[in-house]
Amino acid sequence: MRDNPITVNMRKTACPKGHPYDHVDKWGRRRCHQCKRLRSRADYAKRSAEILAAQKRNGHTRGKPDPAKRRARWVLQTAVKDGRIVKPSTCGECRKHTPPHRLHGHHADYSKPLEVEWLCSTCHGLTFRKATA
Repeated sequence: MRDNPITVNMRKTACPKGHPYDHVDKWGRRRCHQCKRLRSRADYAKRSAEILAAQKRNGHTRGKPDPAKRRARWVLQTAVKDGRIVKPSTCGECRKHTPPHRLHGHHADYSKPLEVEWLCSTCHGLTFRKATA
């Protein structure tokens, strides 16, 4: 009687490159961790240029964000915590009732950190996409 392909593969202890099967994925298949890592690195290297271009198109920066933006956010957060600024209960754009913890402070000018428009997340996303388009 011949062995079926499943039993033949279960007897194997190493991948075709000779690395041991040292990982079991969520479907119960045995995998070689080294080959997986090498494939991931190769895929990233191949796609890194297009990934960076997409990040740049979408406004993502590498490293720390703009210092003026960070300072404006910090000043606004501190003012809200101290009670110097009170968040409204409605979105400034669509006028829908929104809980204060769900409102975003949109800065049109980061040099004026306390001058913000309070927007719900939907309106804030639309405003951001309009500004970056």
